[in-house]
Amino acid sequence: MKHKILLALIAAFGLLFAACSDSPTEQTEQPAPELPTPSISLILGEVTASTVELEYIVTNATEAALLCLPANQTAPTELQLLEMGTPLTPSGEKLSQKIESLTPETDYTLYAVAKNQAGEYGRIRTLSFTTLE
Repeated sequence: MKHKILLALIAAFGLLFAACSDSPTEQTEQPAPELPTPSISLILGEVTASTVELEYIVTNATEAALLCLPANQTAPTELQLLEMGTPLTPSGEKLSQKIESLTPETDYTLYAVAKNQAGEYGRIRTLSFTTLE
């Protein structure tokens, strides 16, 4: 009888040590879901001698910006656009923006970009126009 109790205790300790081992458990990490690519659409509105109006739609983004430069200047990077540009509301709805204090009879390029929560940029969008006399 003592042998049976002793064997039962040894078996119980063996199970206890096996259950508490330091071997790593297999855990598979799920990859983060991909976010949709951010995008921005620009629609040129009325152009005068010193202003331009436009409509825009920003989708799948947490940040967006617009920059208007004379056409002979170097195109900005995505980061420069977000740092120096006018912030745009990323609502997914069509919104308006008016740019003022432009020089008459000058060629301009509008640059816009959107960025999502993961830090990914959409394509830089451009619109060119010339102010009136």
